[in-house]
Amino acid sequence: MTTISDGTTTITPELVVGYEATRDARTVVHQVIGRADPDVSLAADGLRTGSLELLFLTEAAASAGLALHTHPARFTLTEAGMTIPTMTYVRYGALRIRLDPQTQELWLLSVGFREVAA
Repeated sequence: MTTISDGTTTITPELVVGYEATRDARTVVHQVIGRADPDVSLAADGLRTGSLELLFLTEAAASAGLALHTHPARFTLTEAGMTIPTMTYVRYGALRIRLDPQTQELWLLSVGFREVAA
């Protein structure tokens, strides 16, 4: 079961149907004049950025998910039964709500996110 909360309100999508995340490398390469090999400054990767696609059974439930994500807040995603680790995130990018084209009954909410420290 997936839950998303801003600390006050919690939504429970029926399913996470899409999850895409990237982590940017923060390694810096310094080209040194007169040398073939560069100096390298190593750093830990950044936190995740990406998108979630959430499935809801009704338009009302999807609209509640949309409304939750329009507030400026930190959100906590908890997912039991999947390998997606729990994360705290802020909305980053677009929100999109749409009727599922296959069923014409279920609703999809896409949320762009950027992971932040809890």
